[in-house]
Amino acid sequence: MNKVCNVIVVGGGPAGIATTLALLSAGFKVIMIEQSDYNEIRVGEHLLPAAKLLLTQLGVPRDVWDRKCLHCSEVQSAWGTSKLIYNESIWNPYGGGLILNRSYFDSKLADYAMQCGAVVYKNTAFITCRQLENGWICELRRNDEVFHLKAGFLIDATGRSAKVVKSLGYKPEEYDKLICVAGFCKPLQPHYPVEQCVLLEACKDGWWYSIRLFDGRIVATYMTDIDILTDSHKQPLEFWIERLHESQYTCSRLNAYETASEVHVRPSQSHKLENVYGDGWLAVGDAAMSCDPLSSAGILKGLKMGINAAQALELHLNNDSGALARYDEQAKEDYCTYLKKRAYYYRFVTRWPKSKFWTRRHSHLPEDTPIYLDPMIAISLSENVILPGDYSLLNNVISNIDVEMIFKLASPAKPSHQLVSLYKKQSNCQQLDREIILTMQFLIESGYLEISNQGNQYPEAINLRTLF
Repeated sequence: MNKVCNVIVVGGGPAGIATTLALLSAGFKVIMIEQSDYNEIRVGEHLLPAAKLLLTQLGVPRDVWDRKCLHCSEVQSAWGTSKLIYNESIWNPYGGGLILNRSYFDSKLADYAMQCGAVVYKNTAFITCRQLENGWICELRRNDEVFHLKAGFLIDATGRSAKVVKSLGYKPEEYDKLICVAGFCKPLQPHYPVEQCVLLEACKDGWWYSIRLFDGRIVATYMTDIDILTDSHKQPLEFWIERLHESQYTCSRLNAYETASEVHVRPSQSHKLENVYGDGWLAVGDAAMSCDPLSSAGILKGLKMGINAAQALELHLNNDSGALARYDEQAKEDYCTYLKKRAYYYRFVTRWPKSKFWTRRHSHLPEDTPIYLDPMIAISLSENVILPGDYSLLNNVISNIDVEMIFKLASPAKPSHQLVSLYKKQSNCQQLDREIILTMQFLIESGYLEISNQGNQYPEAINLRTLF
C-alpha cells in the first residue's frame, strides 16, 4: 500500500484535526494518522469558551462539538486560601465552557475531517520516517501490516510523546515533572444531581481537579510531581485514595460516588521544543509545547496552533521564506507568556511552606506586574479567612513587605490609598507605593483580602482568581 499526498499529519487529537481542517480549506491533500480508534480513555474534558469560536472558524458544525457534553456553569476553587471562590460563566464574553466526552469529541472531529476530504488512518502506529530529496517517507503499522506513505511535508501532532520529532533526534525541554493521577467514579444513585462545574482544590503536595461527565460519572484528577508519587512507595490507586482523604471539598464532592477501582497516570509536565519547525516538518499542539492542566487550555492551544501552522505552511510553500520562522517565534512568545501566568497562579498558594511541590513553583512577584487597583476602593480582610501560621512562604513571594501588618490594617475595611499610607507610617518602610500596592493585589487575588462591595464594577479583580 503506497500513497502520495501533500502533507502527512501524525496524530488525530484536536491539534492534528485542526491542522488537517485548515490545510484542507487551503487546498492541500492531507493524510492524518491516528494510533487509536478513539475508544480509549482520554483526559482533558474542559473546553474553554473561546475554543467554540475557533471550532466555528474551522467550519465545524455545532452538532459535532455540542453533543454528549455538559455546559459548564462555573469554576469553583479553593486555591490561595481554604475559602471556596466561585467564578460564574457570566463573566466570560464567550459564555460558558463545555464538559466533553473527549473520546467522542475527538472521534467526531476526525469523522468531520474525513467528510471534508482528509484520508484518515485509525489504529495506525507511527514507526519511523526518513527524509527524501523532495519530501518524506513514513513507515507505519496497521494491525500486523507495515506500509509506507510519502508526503512533501510532515506535521507532528502526537501530543506530549512528540514521536515524530523525537525520531528525528529532537527532544523537548521539560520545565517540571508534573503528572496527573485520574480516577473515574460512578454515582451511588442514578441521576444524582451534581453541579456542572469545575472544582479546583489546592492540597499539601499538589492539587485536585474534578468535573462531572456526560455519562454521570465524575473524574477526579490529582496533580503532583512524579517523585512525590514514587517517594510515597504506594501504588497509584492507594496514593490517589490517600490524597483524596486529605482534601476537603473534593472528598466531600465524591461522597456520592463509588471509590475508583483503578486510576490512570499520565505525564502533565510543561515542555517545549527549542524550535517547533525544521527542514520539511513542523510540530503543533502538545508535541510543540505542552501546558500545565491548571490552564485548561490544551484543546484551545491545539486549535490555535493548528490554524497558525496551516497558514504558515501555505505561506511557506508560496515562497514566503520567513513564514515558518514567524510561526516558531509566535510559539516562543506564547510559551513565555504561559510560563509567566503559570508562575503567577502558583504563587497564590502559600499555605504549605515546607511542601516540595509548592516551593518548587514559587518566585518573587515580577517587576512588570500591572497595577489595576483603584485607590478609592475599600479593601478588607476576607470573611472567614484562615491566616497562615507560618508567613515564610508568603514572604518568599513578597519581599520586604510585612504581610501580617497589612492584614491587621485591613480590619476594618479601608480605602486602598489609606491602607498604603497607614502601612508606610506604621512600618517606617522605605518601599515604593508600587511595591505595597502589588502586595495588596496579590493578597486579594490569593483570597486573603477582598474588595468590599465591588459588584460588577471591577470584573477584572474577580477574573484574576480563576483559570488563566
